Amino acid sequence: MLAIVVPTIVAIFAFAFGFAPQMPEPLHARWAHSGRIEMVVWSIPTLTVILLGGVAWIGAHQLDPAKPIEGAQKALRIQAVSLDGSGCSSIPIRESRRSIH
Repeated sequence: MLAIVVPTIVAIFAFAFGFAPQMPEPLHARWAHSGRIEMVVWSIPTLTVILLGGVAWIGAHQLDPAKPIEGAQKALRIQAVSLDGSGCSSIPIRESRRSIH
């Protein structure tokens, strides 16, 4: 969250002091095209997306199901049986409905 809030606050103060009327020579924007303003406007969302994408990428690879979990105890080995969709439900399905699905 700070990666979004801090650059936004810095940009607010930079623009507020840059365009303040009490400055001896206030900066006047050239609204036809300003490369610096466009760089600031597009860099903040771009860096945010890159940061959040990196966090998601690293987090997704840390949750690898094939990777063994580290622990102090010996690993517990289990045996599991898979059932089809109708065997997992505890609600009985009538024959007339079963033929529809």
